[in-house]
Amino acid sequence: TDSDRIDESLTTARRFYPTARIRPEPRAVQMGFRPYVRSGVLVAGSYRSYEAAVRAAETLEVASGIPFGTRGLVYDETWGLIQPDSSWENPADSFYRRRYDADCFAGRGPDPSPCLTIEPSDAYGFEPGHYIVVAGVLGRGPERDDRLRALREFVPDAYVKETNLWMGCIN
Repeated sequence: TDSDRIDESLTTARRFYPTARIRPEPRAVQMGFRPYVRSGVLVAGSYRSYEAAVRAAETLEVASGIPFGTRGLVYDETWGLIQPDSSWENPADSFYRRRYDADCFAGRGPDPSPCLTIEPSDAYGFEPGHYIVVAGVLGRGPERDDRLRALREFVPDAYVKETNLWMGCIN
């Protein structure tokens, strides 16, 4: 039975880790909620500096009409992108990555139209040390292909990169 296998696994683990214990899954997971969702990040460019990424996003905004928003984040020389009212000991911990397609303008609520933001590449598990211009966070399907095709009219080397996004609580 499952119970026997769990007990056997715990006995084996305790040979190496005497304080090992069984921890039940959170109720949300038991009910089918998975806090990570596989998503595609629509990338319009990757830059070594935040300033270069801002210039690229502003240029793309003018050319394409896709609005550029900061999500209320500010750039700090030491910490990178952070919330302006951070009161945490390590302000770098106050960054939260864009998780939704319509998440560009702090305080305005969801905006159903596409938008541009700048995000640190490592926040998505991509190669660290870059700032990426994100033009969308998309699932699979025809909308993703249509959005990529439309973006390539302005940025021929735009691409979609897959990642796992945390959709659980961020506080």
